[in-house]
Amino acid sequence: MATGDLGVPHTPATGFRRNWAWIQAPVLGDDGEPVHERGVTAAPGLYLLGLRWQSRRSSSFLDGVAADAEYVTEHLAARSARAGALAA
Repeated sequence: MATGDLGVPHTPATGFRRNWAWIQAPVLGDDGEPVHERGVTAAPGLYLLGLRWQSRRSSSFLDGVAADAEYVTEHLAARSARAGALAA
């Protein structure tokens, strides 16, 4: 059954555009993209995963995001350890 047969207008899919307007922290560069180092932004608690070329070509794919997730996790663990040392 064709899409038009369902009463749905034919709309070609041409891709998508990222929209970072929901981010209320000052982490967007002049190009409107988040400024980060391997997913770590300057805003405490704001981390990114799955971006194109975040640290490697496969960063935006399921089989490649693990390395970036590991880096962000290690950053969080180190930050937590520093905070615990300061509190002690």
